[in-house]
Amino acid sequence: MNFNLQAYHFPPLSTPRKSQLYAKVVAEKQWIRRYKELKAYKKEHGNTDVKRTHSNGQLANWVWVQRARKRNANKRKNLTETQIELLNKLNFSWNPLDERWKRKFYKLKTLLAEPDKYYIKIAELNDRKFQIWINDQWAAFSKGEMSGGRKALLASIGFDLECGLKTHDLKWNEIYHRLNLFHDNYGHANVPKNWNADLKLANWVSAQRCCQSKGKLSEARIQLLDDLGFIWNRHNARWEERFAEVLAFKAIHGHFKIPFGYPNSPKLRRFMDAMRNKRNSGNLSKARIAKLELIGFPWREAR
Repeated sequence: MNFNLQAYHFPPLSTPRKSQLYAKVVAEKQWIRRYKELKAYKKEHGNTDVKRTHSNGQLANWVWVQRARKRNANKRKNLTETQIELLNKLNFSWNPLDERWKRKFYKLKTLLAEPDKYYIKIAELNDRKFQIWINDQWAAFSKGEMSGGRKALLASIGFDLECGLKTHDLKWNEIYHRLNLFHDNYGHANVPKNWNADLKLANWVSAQRCCQSKGKLSEARIQLLDDLGFIWNRHNARWEERFAEVLAFKAIHGHFKIPFGYPNSPKLRRFMDAMRNKRNSGNLSKARIAKLELIGFPWREAR
């Protein structure tokens, strides 16, 4: 049976149907126009994360609408498979918050490639938003608000969530890290007052003692400092400082005969005389006597 298409009379389209088809064609043309604008934006900026404050407000709003349409895929006006495919070709950011998190994560990963310089590098970045993001990760972890996926990613690059849980302060962590290095180099955490090699560290150490004496230092930070054998009492700190200097002299020269021209010679000689006098008068604690005898301290001044 031959079917004559020309002889067949199609029913005329109703006015509402014509309007629907026309609206669909217009919408598709508008969609393609915005898509091309987004493509140009991607070429210029390297991403599709158009901020709502962008000068092209219509494009910014369109991008937001595409995400909403994909989320509500079971409703009317949802995106077609072709539209989703086109957007995916641009690596469209369907979840901008997650994409921003990943960008910060990869930045952190680069910094952690040199763990010994990690805290110092963070402080030198002068990127306040990035520093806040790092503190946000510690806060989210401590509150139990971090997803398992993000925990795994941070753990995979060696990010110490427990450290943040104890301090929550990037700048404090950075100086504490420097104190840790001082401890590794000198065997103690008693940074001399006005230490020219790192005056900021010396002042920070004094500030920790002051905060602790006023009850303004958290138990977590106190514990971190105690782990390094931190000396809280100022008087004890001065004693330990002098003791460390005497020990350093002995390690270098092999004896305790400090010449007058030696740096800090008057202070060290007075310290040694004071230890002898206090021991002879019974005013030197057994612990300090034992500590001095352990290094071979001469109770009688050599003539």
